[in-house]
Amino acid sequence: MMQLPFSKTIILPFIFGLFLVSTSSNAQGSESKILFSGDFTARYISGQMGGSVGLSGLYGFGEKKKFRMGLGIRMTSNAGKNQDFQTAPPKLTDKEENMDTMRLSDYSIHAINLAIYFQYNLTPSLSIGFNIDAVGFSFGKEQTGTLNSTYGNFSPKAKPTSGNVLLVGDNDIGTLNSEFFVHYMIGKRVGIKGGISYLFTEYTTDQKYILDNDRFRNQNVAGMLGLIYFLN
Repeated sequence: MMQLPFSKTIILPFIFGLFLVSTSSNAQGSESKILFSGDFTARYISGQMGGSVGLSGLYGFGEKKKFRMGLGIRMTSNAGKNQDFQTAPPKLTDKEENMDTMRLSDYSIHAINLAIYFQYNLTPSLSIGFNIDAVGFSFGKEQTGTLNSTYGNFSPKAKPTSGNVLLVGDNDIGTLNSEFFVHYMIGKRVGIKGGISYLFTEYTTDQKYILDNDRFRNQNVAGMLGLIYFLN
């Protein structure tokens, strides 16, 4: 059975979430035009697992405010064993011969990002939504990877790419999470959500070993399940 650093990938975001909720108590109030909520999500795909926690404020549009959009802050953690990270810069990814793979035997990464949120209420209890990380930073311990290519075999040291920026597709930099979900209220303030999470995780090597490149990315789509708690 695969052993993963559960305490880092699940507990750390949960503690971060408690901090966010405790510092946002002044957001409560039924008169507010902005709907504030906190959410916790667990994600899983074979070989990897993780979680995220976020706090967001969504502004409602229209008379019934069925459509909402806004901003939030989210912490995402992910871990895996024997995972492949491929050449990341878009100047190289357009040609198959430029693609190289770095394998990390045991990795864990954490990212704190400003995120953009969208939600549409189908009924008073049922909603669909989408969110995506925009900018932030990542951290995690240094790893020693295995990089094999026609140019030679290397054992680079790699750390999570420190800066995260949403630039669309292969232009993205760092670790970025996005979610497509369905949300259903099970109480006055509590709801459950389920859907898929699309995650980029990225590492930067200690030097440029091949084709003047030091960035390698893992992309995966995982199932997710979570809870949402509304503050007002």
